[in-house]
Amino acid sequence: MAEVIKKGKTVYWKDTEGALVPVQYIPKDERDADRMVSKIMGKVISFREKMKKFKDKLEAEISKYLTETAKKYGEEWEGNATIYDFGKNRQIEIKVSKHFVFNEKLQLAKQKIDKCIMDWSENSNKKLIALVNKAFKVDKKGNLDAKRILELKSLEIKDKDWKDAMKLIGESMTVDSTKLYYNFRIKDENGQWKSIPLNFSSL
Repeated sequence: MAEVIKKGKTVYWKDTEGALVPVQYIPKDERDADRMVSKIMGKVISFREKMKKFKDKLEAEISKYLTETAKKYGEEWEGNATIYDFGKNRQIEIKVSKHFVFNEKLQLAKQKIDKCIMDWSENSNKKLIALVNKAFKVDKKGNLDAKRILELKSLEIKDKDWKDAMKLIGESMTVDSTKLYYNFRIKDENGQWKSIPLNFSSL
């Protein structure tokens, strides 16, 4: 909604440049648009807040169930989970996504990997070289793909420098943030799973 300022008997609306424009000089369609946008956006913001509260309530219920289930077996719940109703017609899927960041040890790991490839020389596997290059390639924002870097750690290569490099990669990684994604599905009349999209991850 436009910022309204009253000076004396004149009512002004402030425009995008901060100038005060007398309301009587603002075209009716622009005034109507301002009112409509303000009204709709008010409803949207209010509904989003209700969605947020709804999400928080669901998360608490799901978390309580998983925590209590794990506790029965002397464990703590962590990671992904899929929960079904008794008839296996409804499903709640929880996925945990972790965002990793790397410290300066990653560069030391890269140097050791480069040394390995140089030492192996012509015997170096071209597919391995391509995998290494992809793993250390940054995106447009300058971020590394943690999944590709972890793929290197899964390779069974019996070389001291390589193993040292993999150890450095492990030491360089820390979890920067964790995000939960929820998928709600129900079976249709044909027995096919259909998602109920709520896009909770953006809230």
